Amino acid sequence: MRKIVLLSISVIMAVMLCGINAFAIEPIYTYVSLATSTLNIVSDTAYCKASVVGSSSVTSTSGTMYLEKKGIFSWKTVNTESWTDSSSYNTLHMENPLSGLSSGKYRVRTVFTVYSGNSSETVEAISIEESIWLIFNSKIHSEQILFADNICSAWKY
Repeated sequence: MRKIVLLSISVIMAVMLCGINAFAIEPIYTYVSLATSTLNIVSDTAYCKASVVGSSSVTSTSGTMYLEKKGIFSWKTVNTESWTDSSSYNTLHMENPLSGLSSGKYRVRTVFTVYSGNSSETVEAISIEESIWLIFNSKIHSEQILFADNICSAWKY
């Protein structure tokens, strides 16, 4: 165990001394200046936003947004209707809410395509993951909530 820790520290030191910054690697796009996806969860509702800004030569943009929930092995799309939009400008902003979420980890993934003359470029923007943990939902009867409240009160003592 001690050897692993020392080896890890040695690798980190070597990377720092060589001036390598592993976190500064970003893709370079020809026509896309900025592409973002954001997710904000309030109660059981997801507020999904995404934007793309193309260079001045971009004549139109399109995007498809997906709200995804983390499964055991992969991300699964939650929104059943297609969230697509397009613009005849070099920018596109999308907003979509979705209510009735269950407990779990979510993210927004948006695939944008920008068009410039006969060329196009496709980029993907993925939000930071957000978690939601619901203890009670509206299907629980008031007697069950009262019973649960009494148990929680008993645990306080």
